[in-house]
Amino acid sequence: MKGGKIAFILLLLVHSLSALSIGELMSALKKRPQYKLDLISVEKSSLEIRKLEDKKMPKIDLFASYELFSSPNGLVPVAPNKMTAMVKEQDIAQPFGKSISRGGLSFSWPLFIASLRTLEERAQILLLAEKERRRMSFLEREALLLGTVSRLNYLRGVKEALNAKRRSILSTIDRIGVEISSGRKSADALLILRSRIDELDISIDETTRNMESLSAEIEKLTGMRVKGFVRLSKAGDIDRREIFSLKEIEKRVKAAEKSIEAARESRYPTLSMKGNYSLSRTDAYNNGKAVEESFGSVGLYLSMPIYDSSIASSTEEARLALMKEQNRYLEAAKSLKVEAKRVEREIEILEHSLKLARRNVKHKKKLLQLAKAKLQNERIRYEEYLRYEDSLAEARALYYKYSSLLWQSRARLAVIYGNDLKGIVK
Repeated sequence: MKGGKIAFILLLLVHSLSALSIGELMSALKKRPQYKLDLISVEKSSLEIRKLEDKKMPKIDLFASYELFSSPNGLVPVAPNKMTAMVKEQDIAQPFGKSISRGGLSFSWPLFIASLRTLEERAQILLLAEKERRRMSFLEREALLLGTVSRLNYLRGVKEALNAKRRSILSTIDRIGVEISSGRKSADALLILRSRIDELDISIDETTRNMESLSAEIEKLTGMRVKGFVRLSKAGDIDRREIFSLKEIEKRVKAAEKSIEAARESRYPTLSMKGNYSLSRTDAYNNGKAVEESFGSVGLYLSMPIYDSSIASSTEEARLALMKEQNRYLEAAKSLKVEAKRVEREIEILEHSLKLARRNVKHKKKLLQLAKAKLQNERIRYEEYLRYEDSLAEARALYYKYSSLLWQSRARLAVIYGNDLKGIVK
């Protein structure tokens, strides 16, 4: 038995050396596709700002056309005094024809659009909101990972408790086997103990199956396979100065306010500059000679909507969106404050329960030692001895359960207050 204990200790040592740390698992989250998808969402939001900035820039186009007319049409506007000279001298090709080809360029440049700046401010706010959402998404995945790891550790603890119980019963079987062989004890006792070993093996198999399921969940999150116990210890306290979960909603409320402002500003006049330059060609209708003329223009244009029912509809739509975000914020603020207080109280209770569970395990170990001594002296029956074995295994499982629940509650509170779990657990 001494050699078996040494082998078990060596096995635990190998597992501890090869096991992944919680820090390595959390770092692996940033290498997964979901993290990259969140970054893409942020980049997409930044592109919305760039698109609005692009609307402030001039737009230049090349154009070409070929047109046919039923009666002669002018290539370019002609001054009256110049036209009079052309009429007198028919040898001069007049810039009119029934088929005209044109080529040139045009440009437009919005100089003032009141709503454009407001929309740009709105896009900046939404970009910040998207960054907050990305951070929250990552913190939630960290919390999910920590919760899953703690549940896996709980099952490993349960399995170890069952194995410890199995080893203890097997040592009892070894001890009484000699006594049964010599006829000092009944074989019924051995049957009772072996039956309990079979029950333990079934429970161990079921626990192992559940552990495989949790290991698969961790691998989906991190891409890494957890083979050993993942040690969890407290690295720092949770910063509870502000409820981080509300930050994204706050920014979306501000963005909705900007939407109303932009909808109202769409009633304001807009100022733009437009111009073009073209080269036109035709066969003069008066003498058939080829004629080419160039013409350019540039101007400032003021436009103001007098009646546009869609503006009122857009304003009302923005107002409803604002009301929705405001109520969403109020509801979230209330529920998160209540949830934070509940989790804080839960952590206090679990920390106390964990201390009691640790002490209870020590007591159950001592009681089992006494029960084994009584069994050897035939002062208790085997069924009663097995109850002490059950009691110690249950106490160990309860300790690991409270430890798992405590880490899950800490992870939940860290998410509410926006704490990176790398500063909370190591």
